[in-house]
Amino acid sequence: YDRRLQAARISRLLESLGRRPRVLMVAQYFDPAAGGSERQACQQAEDLAAEGASVTVLSRRARGVRDQDLPGVREIRVGDPESPGPLENRGLAVPFLFGCRIAAHLLRHGGNYDVVHFHGAGLPAMLAVPAARLRGLRILAKVSAANTGWEAGSLLEKGRWGPAGWLARRIFRKVDLWIAISGAVARGLASDGIGTVRIRRIPNGVDLSRFRPLSPAERAEARARLGWPASARVALLVGRQVPFKGTAPFV
Repeated sequence: YDRRLQAARISRLLESLGRRPRVLMVAQYFDPAAGGSERQACQQAEDLAAEGASVTVLSRRARGVRDQDLPGVREIRVGDPESPGPLENRGLAVPFLFGCRIAAHLLRHGGNYDVVHFHGAGLPAMLAVPAARLRGLRILAKVSAANTGWEAGSLLEKGRWGPAGWLARRIFRKVDLWIAISGAVARGLASDGIGTVRIRRIPNGVDLSRFRPLSPAERAEARARLGWPASARVALLVGRQVPFKGTAPFV
């Protein structure tokens, strides 16, 4: 899916929530090295700023997470720089504290923004949505992945939320618009009681000038360079090597 088309569609979504809005993007780890959803957050911030939007990003300080210094994007980092990084984070304490810090920032500085755009719809977003509503802000949320049991669209799966899953479902119904990156995400949101009129299917975008299908000659050259047999079947994972991706049986 073309990155430029993705940026244009999200820009139009934001403008539907307010003319040339001042956007606060919230991402727990704002560093493309942290993973795919984090790369998407950085890419969208840069693209929206290039479209002329006023973009501020609120994210965590953490071990191994770097400031990005993107053109036209203001970054605000909160928390301890020695707190767990993307591959270390376990349990609920870190996302709970981040959610509290988001809510505090919105209550203090919400007048600086028109729209809050959450990258990820888990515990931090759940804690912050009421503060955004209290300040009269419009809310756009993007679910990072389907069927995780941690985000909107799968809140009652796997028992991870317990009774709080029902509370989260009620809170997330206050979100104005949702971005679903796949049909599975869209179906999950609908199953959590989100009206389909508020769900927009927008796949993650890539730079098609860099990432494109290779010609047969280019494929042969690449395989030879990597030392792969011309007829070998090759499986590629583009993502972090973490247990929940289920790669262990293949390694």
